[in-house]
Amino acid sequence: WTWMASQKKTKGCYIEAPWHFTVGTAGTILIEASFVAMNPLFFLELPGNDEFLAGCWWAGGEMHQNVAMLSALEPCETRSCLEKMEADDSASFTVDASLPFCRGGKASLHVVVEKQRLGSTRVSAVRLELTAAAWSEWKAYRQKLRSGRKAWPPSGSTAPKESTNEEGGGAATFEGADGLPQDDYTASSSYDDSGPPPPCTIL
Repeated sequence: WTWMASQKKTKGCYIEAPWHFTVGTAGTILIEASFVAMNPLFFLELPGNDEFLAGCWWAGGEMHQNVAMLSALEPCETRSCLEKMEADDSASFTVDASLPFCRGGKASLHVVVEKQRLGSTRVSAVRLELTAAAWSEWKAYRQKLRSGRKAWPPSGSTAPKESTNEEGGGAATFEGADGLPQDDYTASSSYDDSGPPPPCTIL
């Protein structure tokens, strides 16, 4: 999970943390992440001005890639968040988040903050809540993307190259940039042609 302020500076504008998956009492999906608000280097401060917050949830070990995005925080002004907490006399606030890979997908984000000695406000925890239907739809879409990448591997410097094996006649091997054999993602079969032909298989 990644969250940042709109104004970049040396400290206090960017944090990352792994998220944890649980199921709520109402059957909703809860995705939570915690932070050490008193960390002197890695923290996120909410300034009382016109800066905005933006955040994303990633899954699958492919951070900062669009295909790995689970949810995105709809940018919100930090000043309005602080004013809302002050009016409610609360140490948390709730904002909306979107689910890009779900049709009309919306989620709710609950943010917990901590007051520091010098009066600053830092984020200490976040909890994303979405419906079980949206979670299932996102997983199905991710599976489609994963199947598509297997069928159409990306081209580039690491794309496999074909080389023939002269000793074996018609055999072919595929090597990547590191010289290791790689799968060419195509179906293949072999059989003893001295007997009847194998049954036809449609892939």
